[in-house]
Amino acid sequence: MDNNFNDPRGYSRPLEASDLYKLQDNRSSSKIAAAINESYNRRAKVAAEYNARGNLPWPESLLVDD
Repeated sequence: MDNNFNDPRGYSRPLEASDLYKLQDNRSSSKIAAAINESYNRRAKVAAEYNARGNLPWPESLLVDD
């Protein structure tokens, strides 16, 4: 892969799909979006379970003495 920073594509004419390199599959927007959605859903489930327990006292480890 040649990285030529003096390449005029995009300056003298609009970029086209053939001007761009193909990304690895794990860097595609569909894979990244799926990973973000999966992470969000996991965290939302944990938060919903925590919130369903009601107002529990703070754990001692989170209390700060003044």
